[in-house]
Amino acid sequence: MEHDIVIAQTTSDNEDQARALARGAVESKLAADVHIDAPITAFY
Repeated sequence: MEHDIVIAQTTSDNEDQARALARGAVESKLAADVHIDAPITAFY
């Protein structure tokens, strides 16, 4: 049996929006697992 694994990342400046996106992805079976990392700190 062949399986395709895809890892997708996105950003949001609104935690409620991130939660809604995560919930929608899991409920519609587009994602098996979602992680929300807040706050995120990035250095460039």
